[in-house]
Amino acid sequence: MCRSAAIRKLKMKKLNTLSAIGAVLVLTTGLFLMNCTKAADKTVAPSGTNGTNGTTGSTGPKGDKGDTGATGAAGQTGAAGQAGATGAKGDKGDTGATGATGQTGATGAKGDKGDTGATGAAGPAGASAAKVVQVTFTGSYIPSFSPGKIFTFPSTITTSMLDNSAVLIYIKTANFPDIWYIVPGIVLGGTGGDIMRAHVTASTRTLNVIRDMGPAGITSITSTRVVIIPADIVVNGRIDYSNYEEVKKAFNLPD
Repeated sequence: MCRSAAIRKLKMKKLNTLSAIGAVLVLTTGLFLMNCTKAADKTVAPSGTNGTNGTTGSTGPKGDKGDTGATGAAGQTGAAGQAGATGAKGDKGDTGATGATGQTGATGAKGDKGDTGATGAAGPAGASAAKVVQVTFTGSYIPSFSPGKIFTFPSTITTSMLDNSAVLIYIKTANFPDIWYIVPGIVLGGTGGDIMRAHVTASTRTLNVIRDMGPAGITSITSTRVVIIPADIVVNGRIDYSNYEEVKKAFNLPD
């Protein structure tokens, strides 16, 4: 009896399942048919003509200002513009502070030897200049040929002095009273130049002034001067001994 009841329950369960499946099939079929009918209706019905546009409504009130949008990406750099005109010159700026002293640079290479400088003027006479003696014979005379004009040195001028010294003779003429001419040499006169020479004899302490050659252009010799320079202080190359003024300055001689 229990078995029969179980069998009946099983049959009832199967019957309910089949009924449920049938109901689902009927519902699905009905939905499918409805969709097909709607599709057929849309295809068959013709479209109506568009109606005329209505009049534009009046402009509404201005709305509130919207929020600022996000910053856009930077654009590409534009081409460089033309240079502007030069502006007016500005005022001079203040002098800047003195910068720090830089480091001493390396010693440069030794330069070439320079040219020899010009000979300097004779320096002032030293203590040895006191040994230089000057003798002046005054009185005018006309130059003549040998033996010429003869002078005797004063007793202070010894034979030893004349033997161990450079003896320089200078003369002045009436033609050019401001010029001392060295003898031997050419002495200018009124009509030309005469060649003059001089001869010193140490043993007799005498001086001969002789006209050797010339047109006798010298009017007269007005002064004869002798400078006696000891040999140990004669300076070569620094004094022009033909120039009496330079000799006078070098040895501090009186006029």
